[in-house]
Amino acid sequence: MMKIQPGILVVEDNKILQKLIVHQLKRIGFDAVKVLSNGAEAISWLSSNSCKIIFTDCQMPVMDGYEMTEKIRQHEKITGAHLTIIAVTANSTEGGRERCLKAGMDCYIAKPASTASLKEVLQCWLEPDIELTSDISPVLI
Repeated sequence: MMKIQPGILVVEDNKILQKLIVHQLKRIGFDAVKVLSNGAEAISWLSSNSCKIIFTDCQMPVMDGYEMTEKIRQHEKITGAHLTIIAVTANSTEGGRERCLKAGMDCYIAKPASTASLKEVLQCWLEPDIELTSDISPVLI
């Protein structure tokens, strides 16, 4: 199986959760993962880099995921582009989901995200010709 690797940006301030999501993404076939600690770093990085999908925490220091998303969406109004932004948040209430969508995020999954839920989200938001690894049996890390 040929692995096509669109760039994935993970914006998460918790070092343990950063390692976990990178590990999970690698297990389903994505090696091209960039990790940043807050929305301000992401906005700066995106000014000279690109990716297909952002997985973002919502509550982070410096700039949270909501503000980062709003800035990205404002820029997209000028460029006409659209970057898929997936909230990965511990706030799994209905109000939390609504806040994410209102901020302009495309999708929302609860934290900690399982490998299966990450795979499901990626299959929904990536082009249909991208093959993901099918073996996602649980692994202790």
